Amino acid sequence: MKLYPNLFAYLNDRPPISLATRVIARDRPILLLDSPQPSGWDYRNQQRLRGLNIPTAISGCRAYEIAFPYLAKENRIETLEQSWDLAIPAGHSQISTLRVADEVIDGTAISDSRQLEKILAMGLEDAIDNTVSPMLQSLVGLFANLGESISLEQLDEAIAHLDLSEATLPSIVSLNRRYKLEQKLDAIASKLCQQLRRRAELMPVARIQEMDAYCLRDYIRRPGRTLAQKAGEKQELMGINRYSDRNTPENKFLLDFAAKILRPECIRYENSKAQQYRGEIMRLRYLIDRLVQRIEVEDDNKLASDRIFSTASGIYLTARPNYTLLQNPLYSSFYRAYLDYIRDASERQQVWPFRNQLLADVVYVCLAAALKRFPVSSPNPDAKLLCLLHPDAGRYLIDDDINPLQVRVVADRQERAIALRKPRADEPKGDFIIAVESKERSLIKLPVWVFWHCPGEAALEEAKLYLDAWPNYRMGLLLYLQDKTGQYSAIGDIGYMPKGKIWLFQLAAPAKERGFSSTVDFLSELLNRWLWLAIN
Repeated sequence: MKLYPNLFAYLNDRPPISLATRVIARDRPILLLDSPQPSGWDYRNQQRLRGLNIPTAISGCRAYEIAFPYLAKENRIETLEQSWDLAIPAGHSQISTLRVADEVIDGTAISDSRQLEKILAMGLEDAIDNTVSPMLQSLVGLFANLGESISLEQLDEAIAHLDLSEATLPSIVSLNRRYKLEQKLDAIASKLCQQLRRRAELMPVARIQEMDAYCLRDYIRRPGRTLAQKAGEKQELMGINRYSDRNTPENKFLLDFAAKILRPECIRYENSKAQQYRGEIMRLRYLIDRLVQRIEVEDDNKLASDRIFSTASGIYLTARPNYTLLQNPLYSSFYRAYLDYIRDASERQQVWPFRNQLLADVVYVCLAAALKRFPVSSPNPDAKLLCLLHPDAGRYLIDDDINPLQVRVVADRQERAIALRKPRADEPKGDFIIAVESKERSLIKLPVWVFWHCPGEAALEEAKLYLDAWPNYRMGLLLYLQDKTGQYSAIGDIGYMPKGKIWLFQLAAPAKERGFSSTVDFLSELLNRWLWLAIN
């Protein structure tokens, strides 16, 4: 097993580094197995490679690209890294720890104020990023709107009409609008479910209406012959008292959901100092606090065993739902909101590690739309994008070798065919290749690599050396989205002209106002500039 610090070091066949070396995920490090499936390689290692943090092999079935770690409480947050123990099959059992570092911590997942204080005490306030999750929602929203397939003819129009305002809503605002939580919290405060309970207790004889076996045994054991003698000086006997109680599973779930999820989400938004939805959040938090306070006040006069909050510590969120949570209109809306919240949080954790792969697919789609903007463009009528409904290790796009993505355009007064496809065996191993064909000139190709964060200097130097080994390629395109924590470009590096064979550009990030149109505009300008230089 070999470890390479970045993608280009692997492509350049550099000497591998020690498996104990800390690697940075932004540089796309590579783990190379000695064989496709080493003997003795246990199931847990296969799952870690395949599903947890390492996506599909990039070369054959031995090389795996290490994805970003999703930093959580159990990780080494102080060093922004996560580690995995991998067993190395050899003559003797050997365990190696794989250490992978990220650039940022998901700020939207920090719900505990104590956890936030701990992170701030470590001096990691600059690493808390509240923008990556909304950006991932935007990228996922693109494929959600495209569906399973879309023709190249319709692609540009579909991107132009894409509305990101709903996809990038804060989770608490999205839940509130989808399920009308504000109105339902107001309504349910006076309509909490109750159940009739029976309890044996001492009471005046005149109030006794019912006695069970326990009460009768107590009556028999009391000294005396008559009822008055057995009732004693206070004239009290054990009887059944009926009363209404709100200590029900559905109410415990509701209060757990309100106190453990909705209220922390409101507090997180308020602490972010964002203003766009502040009024809506403040109204929602007022209703949540009022509901919780009302139950707490009513519980003050109850026995400790009957108080809802005495056992409400989040365990009822994972309990099996009862009939009321599934069928009651008010309660079922809160339960469905909870399921949506859990699903969104799970999807965020699943997509977060593979954001390089997700971004590469988005760039591919935007490049395809940019090709349509060339003068007199005529796409292959059968060309279309095929997409998965759910990502596989960050990948939505399905390779279609039968109907490749190709557009015939007029450039420099000549008709040319521009193809966008995956690299072949005799081409540089980029994320994809842009190939321009013409009758008069030989094939012109541009390899493209996509990174979420700007790669480090060592990775850039390796990229230059890698492309220098391909003399027939005049340049390669290296695109990245995020420079520093929370820093994106609205228009991209439009006025920047790089030198050398590696063109390093920051992408124009999708925005709520224009969606992905700004990204397509930037890539269209970039393609025009490259094509003009390539054919002159």
